Amino acid sequence: MKVGIIADDLTGANATGVKLLDIGFRAVTYLQGSKINLNHKKSSACVVTDSRYSNPEEAKKRVDEAYRSLTTWGADVITKRIDSTFRGNIGYELESLLNAAGENSYVILSPSFPGSGRRTENGVMYVNDVLLENTDVAYDPIHPLKTSYIPDLLKSQTSLPVDLVSIESVKGGSDTVLHELTKKIKEGSKIIICDGNHDQDIEVLADAVKRLENQQIVIADPGPLTLNYLLAKSAQDQYEQQKKWIISVGSVTTVTKSQIDYLVHEKKIRIIHINANCLVEQTKRQDEMNRTVNAACESLETENVVIVSTSNSELNLIDIGKAASDEKVSEDVIAKRLTDGLAGITNRIIERTPSVAGSFFCGGDVLASFCEETGAQGIELFGEVMPLIAHGKLLGGERKGLDVITKGGMIGGKNAIQESLAYLQNISMRSGSL
Repeated sequence: MKVGIIADDLTGANATGVKLLDIGFRAVTYLQGSKINLNHKKSSACVVTDSRYSNPEEAKKRVDEAYRSLTTWGADVITKRIDSTFRGNIGYELESLLNAAGENSYVILSPSFPGSGRRTENGVMYVNDVLLENTDVAYDPIHPLKTSYIPDLLKSQTSLPVDLVSIESVKGGSDTVLHELTKKIKEGSKIIICDGNHDQDIEVLADAVKRLENQQIVIADPGPLTLNYLLAKSAQDQYEQQKKWIISVGSVTTVTKSQIDYLVHEKKIRIIHINANCLVEQTKRQDEMNRTVNAACESLETENVVIVSTSNSELNLIDIGKAASDEKVSEDVIAKRLTDGLAGITNRIIERTPSVAGSFFCGGDVLASFCEETGAQGIELFGEVMPLIAHGKLLGGERKGLDVITKGGMIGGKNAIQESLAYLQNISMRSGSL
């Protein structure tokens, strides 16, 4: 990945670049006009425009030149480093950057730097809990700041539409922020300011920005959002290429169906439907299991997530009473055949796909059967994804240490399975399991 950063001064350029060393980038700061000659697998080129105190037209010209230099180099991502106390030609430079990037481009601006005492709430910036306008920057000889309200500061330098994602939305999580960003872009905003009080808020913003689709996004910030975005994006790219996950669904509730439908729509994940009637009938059971395993493993050759499910409105739902009567067994035996069959399918998929890092189980009875199938002695709990949805690792057995999440059929909103999948992927990244 090639990352280009445009900074208006050398100190800021180095401060941002050195942080990228921690996540595996080779970082070089270039003076304006220098040829970029950097071809490391993960490269960061920061071009210094030295334009913080230039006149606006000169600042715009230098940013345009820096952008074109970075695109010629082949930058995959371009960000704008701004001063942590919002000094300089920020509005003019962002306008120039958007003009160079093209019509379908937008700026996501995060003024906050919580680790340095800079935070923004409802568009108002504080430095160590003091209003920006009451700090030394109010007396800057070239760019004195007379307000702490970031939207007004920007509007004094650009006529582009400016909007704000409030701290309330950020506290609502990345889904809420993603919704707000998408909405404001559709409404015509070109520069969207995002509040943030804490490091966790920046992580939420990074996750939301990472998930924005079909847009050319330019991040503008003092460094933390750029770092978190690149961390999330590079980790996502790496894991999408190498790690696999299985979603095993044994629940037939309408709640589960809506969650699966939402996940398939949002993430374009393939679902392998299991014919439950075949799964409980002894003469057809193995053929149905083989068919499902083969289809799922074929899907995982090119995709990183697959769903196997006994819940399918297109197939007749199983009549457990009738099946028990036909097979001359109890209803409990038929129900156990279903969960054991799904558990066996999941285990065989993992056996044939060693890169599977974790599995989500909808239906605690399916996970119980999976533990029996694999010889697990239990589950060591590590965290709660959301109320009544738990994460743990298998203890003992042939799948020892496998990350699992379990959810009851009636639990959670429409995004519960999607959030659980994201949780699985994130904990794998943080554990360094690659």
